[in-house]
Order: sequence, then structure tokens, then C-alpha cells
Amino acid sequence: MLGPEVLDSFRYPEIRFESTHADFGQNGEVFVAGRLSLHGVTKLISLVAHSNNGRYTGTFALKQSDFNIVPISVAGGTVKVKDELTIDFDIAALPGEREN
Repeated sequence: MLGPEVLDSFRYPEIRFESTHADFGQNGEVFVAGRLSLHGVTKLISLVAHSNNGRYTGTFALKQSDFNIVPISVAGGTVKVKDELTIDFDIAALPGEREN
């Protein structure tokens, strides 16, 4: 996955998400919009995080091809990785950061 055929981590050592906007919902939801930079491509994405005791968790989907990544296949193409991936995240807030 880290090699030149997929993520090419030597050329693109960093994956970065920069939020541009966040709205706090009533039940611990946080609606976040921002820029995801991956494999030298930056795309706008939006996601919903759930806040609980200083942790923010959630899931979002992205397509590898949107970031110029060709999904891998092996055994002559009989085994392929789907273009769309589901990303799960679990982020701990630093002490003093805003918590709902």
C-alpha cells in the first residue's frame, strides 16, 4: 500500500485534512467540511463526527480514483480492490479544546 503502485508514500509522505467549517448539532454531532490532501490531490469533503468525552469518531467514504490512485489488482485481475474506500476515524481532543 505504501509503495509507488498505490500511495507512493516516498513522493507523498503526508495525508492532511484541514477543516474549513464546523457546525455542532444537538446530539453530539459535528458537521465538518474541509480539504483532504492525499497523493498530491486536494478535494473538498464533508463528514459527520460524533462527539463523546473528548473523542470524535465517524466514518466517511472516498474514491481512490478521485485522488489519482489506481485501485490495485492481483492474480491477473481476478482479485481487485474496490475504488470506494470507507475510512473510520477516532480523534482525541487535546485538553482545553472545545468539547460539546
